[in-house]
Amino acid sequence: MKKWFCLPVCFLIAYQAMAQSVMINEVCYTNRTALTDNEGNTPDWLELYNPGPGAVNLRNYKVTDDTSKTEFWTFPDYTLQSGSFLIVFASDKDTVIGPEFHTGFKLGNMKESLFLINPSDAIIDVIYPQCVPADKSLARIPDGASDLVVINPTPGTTNNNATIIPVNYLRDTLTANVSSGFYNAPVLVSLAHTNSADKIVYTLDGDDPDDESEVYNKPLPFSDLTPQENRFANIPETTVEPGNKIFKANILRAVVYSSGCPASNEINNTYFINPAIKASYKVPIVSLITDKDNLFDDEIGLYVQGNYRNFDQHGSEWERPVHIEIFDSLGTQVIDQDGGMRIHGRGSRRSPQKSLRLYADAGYGKAYFEYPLFSQKPWINKFRVILLRNTNGTLGSLFKEELCNYLVQDMNIDYQAGNTIILFINGEYWGIYNLMERENSYYVENNFNISNVRLDVVAYDREVVVEEGSLDAYNDFLAYLASLDPTSDSFFDAVGARLDVNEMIDYFIAKLYLADTDWPLSNLEMWKTYADTAKWRFFMFDSDGSMEWLDYDHLSEYNNDIDEYQRFPEFCTVILKTMIQNEAFRELFRRKFYEHVNTTFSTSRVLKAISYFEKKYAPLIPDHIYRWHNPVDYRKWQEHVASIKDFAVQRPSMVMEQLSKNFGNPFSLYPNPNRGSFSIEFVNDIESMDISIYSTNGVLMGIWSGSYTVGIPLEIHTTLPAGVYLLHVLTKYNSFVNKLIIQ
Repeated sequence: MKKWFCLPVCFLIAYQAMAQSVMINEVCYTNRTALTDNEGNTPDWLELYNPGPGAVNLRNYKVTDDTSKTEFWTFPDYTLQSGSFLIVFASDKDTVIGPEFHTGFKLGNMKESLFLINPSDAIIDVIYPQCVPADKSLARIPDGASDLVVINPTPGTTNNNATIIPVNYLRDTLTANVSSGFYNAPVLVSLAHTNSADKIVYTLDGDDPDDESEVYNKPLPFSDLTPQENRFANIPETTVEPGNKIFKANILRAVVYSSGCPASNEINNTYFINPAIKASYKVPIVSLITDKDNLFDDEIGLYVQGNYRNFDQHGSEWERPVHIEIFDSLGTQVIDQDGGMRIHGRGSRRSPQKSLRLYADAGYGKAYFEYPLFSQKPWINKFRVILLRNTNGTLGSLFKEELCNYLVQDMNIDYQAGNTIILFINGEYWGIYNLMERENSYYVENNFNISNVRLDVVAYDREVVVEEGSLDAYNDFLAYLASLDPTSDSFFDAVGARLDVNEMIDYFIAKLYLADTDWPLSNLEMWKTYADTAKWRFFMFDSDGSMEWLDYDHLSEYNNDIDEYQRFPEFCTVILKTMIQNEAFRELFRRKFYEHVNTTFSTSRVLKAISYFEKKYAPLIPDHIYRWHNPVDYRKWQEHVASIKDFAVQRPSMVMEQLSKNFGNPFSLYPNPNRGSFSIEFVNDIESMDISIYSTNGVLMGIWSGSYTVGIPLEIHTTLPAGVYLLHVLTKYNSFVNKLIIQ
């Protein structure tokens, strides 16, 4: 959990002014035997005390270990009489069972401050971290005094007669002679610290080291763990049974304890002791180290259904501490820090392989992940949030999300930079992931060089929902759009004052070309800053549903009201549907669509990109299949890749047909079919144009250049063999395509 930070002056004033109110009288940070709850468990606990003179109703009083949160654990209707005590368990259960109270957080020894907040949201008491050994408590003596001492606990009764425990706490340092990394042979790790009166404790399974952990007394030998049984991969209850010999690494967590309390920096190291690991993965590797309960416990575990459909939970209450190591493709460690971890995504939360969101925060030690993680945006070297996005939602290819973001990176689109990585959790192989930016306020700060940005982010998720900010500005924009006449000459400029029209055009062109069937009813997000002159833009993300349906025609839905084309509710189509009624917008949209089909999404460029990712992923696929059985085998993966290649070959001609159907061509082609000779007539004079003939897989077969005069048919003679071709007409301002059939 996050560490204590400085309080605002106003809170200190409130604390001093109300020092004689209800207060925190005693705190037990590590409860093992001192007190049990009604279920026989021993969670940590705190004790409130009312010094009087009158009774106090605790309704809407709050306690928290983190004042940066927006919501705190709140007391129900309960009256604490003068001179009385109340025990509150810090169990993270967030329940009230009769007279027994359980907060929604746990305590951490030497980690967090503890705050008591009154109904007016003023902090009226605070306990700062200090060393309290297990089964001892930090208490006020006498009751309600300002001084705090360590005692043998007196839960629910006066502290006045308690035995005071002396604590000789010494700060320390801890070092290891072998750092995290990749090793071809076993290593022997020695740990060293400063104060001989202290002791080093350690764990080898990712769990938090504490005073009950193994005590270090000699160097630790580490060798390849791959032949051993899985410890974590089999825990989540799914229909997927991972291979038992997945790659494994050694995890070392160690810390110095003094008088029963952590007293040093903590070591969190990953040792990959198998030359095949580095040889197999020519991509970055991410190692996450966390107590297994943070992932797999029924009460607090993120990765399991647990008691509360845990993996479906959101927000800071479902953030867990994690140590994050990132090694680049050469094996050099570039990130080594503590952070927060949450489950990420929508439907993928219920998938066996889940996406994760990683947070940097000063409370964990560092406010940013400081390294240029993405080659697409090398100028960005500080990140507050990064994603580890699973790849099993990409309909078998595993790289479709990366591919789609790669294809649009030169367009005017707010795409997510990313990288292929291999993830290890507590030393066990967790498969292929995409390390990515997250589309939120931090993304805008990084990509637009804005500090302390505030956003409205509106998402379509089968309805309109707010991701950040509010709906007010969005509703105002829709009302403004509805008030305009889309056929007027002023419409284009009027809308352009509130909407980044050029970005919108590129965004819709990309989504329409890629045939994303999971959009726009879902996976569409619009954003703008709070600035008065800010314009709405679109985030591009989650393209898993793309590049599957070759002849998918969503463009026709926006261009007319014919029932057979109307697949989606009006709320998710109204913007483009309104815009496309304007002639200036319509012409710009059509022209740019033709340009991108012939450049950004040309068959040759898309095939080249697919081949790049195919080559990159091919050596990674067998281990991923062994871990997740998705796809079921290597041949099936190859079939999925082949289907994307087929999309790249056939989609341009189908999109061109849709453009012609919706926007028309200003020329006629006859006869068609023909035997190699045909004529073209235009509706107006054209000073300069190029006519190109392409095969359906994008190969240039012939070209003609010249001008055209109305009334004089342009005759073209070819010796092309029988087949279907694409006739591409390029003028100074426009481009058009028509199917050409030679018999």
